[in-house]
Amino acid sequence: MQHESRTVPFDELDDTDLHVGDIYLGGGKGNAGDDPLAKLLHVGNQGGFRYRGSPTQRAVRLAVLYTSGAEEEWPDRLDPVAGVFTYFGDNRKPGRDLLDTTRKGNVLLKDTFELVYGTGGDRATIPPFFLFEKAGVGRAVRFLGLLAPGSPDGDPAVDLAIVRHRAPGGEFENYRARFTVLQTKHVSREWLRQLLAGSGTVSSAAPAEWLQWIERGPGFVAQSSETDSEIAEEFGRRPSSPTVTDISPESRVSEQFERDVPDPVVAERRESVLQERYQDFLTKKGHVVCRQRVDVPGATHPLYTDIFDATTRELVEVKSECGRATVRLALGQILDYARYVDPKSMAVLLPDKPAEDLLTLLSTYNVAAVWESTEGVFERLDPQ
Repeated sequence: MQHESRTVPFDELDDTDLHVGDIYLGGGKGNAGDDPLAKLLHVGNQGGFRYRGSPTQRAVRLAVLYTSGAEEEWPDRLDPVAGVFTYFGDNRKPGRDLLDTTRKGNVLLKDTFELVYGTGGDRATIPPFFLFEKAGVGRAVRFLGLLAPGSPDGDPAVDLAIVRHRAPGGEFENYRARFTVLQTKHVSREWLRQLLAGSGTVSSAAPAEWLQWIERGPGFVAQSSETDSEIAEEFGRRPSSPTVTDISPESRVSEQFERDVPDPVVAERRESVLQERYQDFLTKKGHVVCRQRVDVPGATHPLYTDIFDATTRELVEVKSECGRATVRLALGQILDYARYVDPKSMAVLLPDKPAEDLLTLLSTYNVAAVWESTEGVFERLDPQ
């Protein structure tokens, strides 16, 4: 029977099962004890890697991968049709060795994938991974699925790869890992209790898809009567109506569809510099500035606005070039966002004054043009 997604209150998290699509609420005390994952699965309350047990002693009983969608340079990606989740390790700043991370998430990845693809490895000792994302309501999280390390292709060279990354402090290495999203829709509390007690990896309470993966290994995906579109809808589930969440203006996030393949070397974008200067310009005028995350029903990834001036309720799209193709792209994006954000006014921010014809184009759709006349000084032309 189809499970109707629900929102689970914080005080019920100790006893609830996991259902794909369900939202698990945080507490209301205003401290770290409000974290729902710590109460739900007895794991840590911070970071992308959370687990029960010790990675350094190879004694992790279960693991959680948590994605907030707020790190543009490390774009976690869920492909619901292919059944693959791509996740980046926790060495995300220069100055440390690949495995020398505080939470030892990369140690967990290394040892786990050695068990998957190494000779003589016992897959029954591999901890199950549970995927959660930020749900946009305080500390709330949404369960996206049960993961098994390795992709359906079963390619060890690709499933755990070292990528090089350049940052202001220098180059460094991190892991990029691929997981199979099993077709498990329900995880029982009984199996979770057994896992936490150290005795339930292959128990009778474990989901059938997990037991089949343990037996057959990477490259195996259990057959299902559901169509690919039904699976995609389940794993890409969003609220039944669009939700808009304010986020920090410093959050460097972008829409996943604009970058299918992450580049491990990310250059500083002119667009980001322009955006920061305009945010400073507004802040000095006493305006409150934020960005917004928009969760759209049926979409596999959220939308992110560039700037939202909460004081004037103006939605601003930022571009680093003034050419026709770029301005047309900006116009399409801002009109798309405006359907959900409901701004009082709209503007496109550009590095220079665009051509008169493009100014007319923006004005036709009731969008202002803003450009930087000198560094930190901005002019605008409102719709006629």
